[in-house]
Amino acid sequence: MASKRRLRRKACTGKVRFDTAQAAQAAATAACRRAHAWIVAYGCRFCGGHHIGHPPKNVRYAIKARRERIGS
Repeated sequence: MASKRRLRRKACTGKVRFDTAQAAQAAATAACRRAHAWIVAYGCRFCGGHHIGHPPKNVRYAIKARRERIGS
């Protein structure tokens, strides 16, 4: 089991911290367009800010399924 210090270091070190969800979402949208990849904004439980990153595979599948239901 990983220590809490190690989890926090891995969660926040080297990542850009956004103060608002709107700023993080704008950066995620721009990064999606630039990289042509799945990138989402999320709230960090350690620093209280927001970061952007690639979502886990199960989240990608849920987003894709939701889009298909809305589109049909």
